[in-house]
Amino acid sequence: MTLQNLKLLTKLSPARERSFSDQRNSGSGLGQGLINLSTLSGSIVLAALIFSMVFPVGCQMNYGKEKTMNNSIESEAIQKFRERLNQGNLAGINVTYRVSGGMPAEGRIEEEFSVSGNNLATVRSVTGTNLPQEASAEFAPDQVQSLLTQVGQGIDSLVPRSEARFLPDSVVGSITFEIDGEQATFYFLVDEEDRRSQNKPIAPAMAEAIDTFSNLSKQLLQRGGN
Repeated sequence: MTLQNLKLLTKLSPARERSFSDQRNSGSGLGQGLINLSTLSGSIVLAALIFSMVFPVGCQMNYGKEKTMNNSIESEAIQKFRERLNQGNLAGINVTYRVSGGMPAEGRIEEEFSVSGNNLATVRSVTGTNLPQEASAEFAPDQVQSLLTQVGQGIDSLVPRSEARFLPDSVVGSITFEIDGEQATFYFLVDEEDRRSQNKPIAPAMAEAIDTFSNLSKQLLQRGGN
């Protein structure tokens, strides 16, 4: 809405100006009070209308633009990740599986498992007040390719940070993939029962990838890595 349009909305026609003038001149003090009150109410309503038309629309446009931009960046990252997988070119790719949360009385869980395109995997785990455990190992290229393919197939079922809404004390996991220095992170509920009760399902391929991450992490920690 332009300034010229606002002026047109608030400007009275000459005929109405004469009408108000005649009423002020011939009317009683009570009539003048009613006219002034009516004019004031009209001004307030007009101001409220202008405010509601201008400011919320601007805010919605900015929010929509920001959300679209974020979704575009994440979509591009997913597409690039899948293209590299299809090409079998894993150089410069690193995928990190993280888990955190849990009830304080039961001891919080912090776990991180990373696997890179050069077939190296590292894991770090902290449970409750225990000391951190760390390990690393090198995997076969076909094993890494299979794991990353599962991630690529199911990553669409996870949510970005802007949409990650989970109940307190939930065990929340994330998948971060880095390609040539660019990162994108997606979130999910680790516990299958939590996913059902909170209506946060994930794709079967991603569920398999999560189980693989968890099992490999336990295996590495048990044998202490290389």
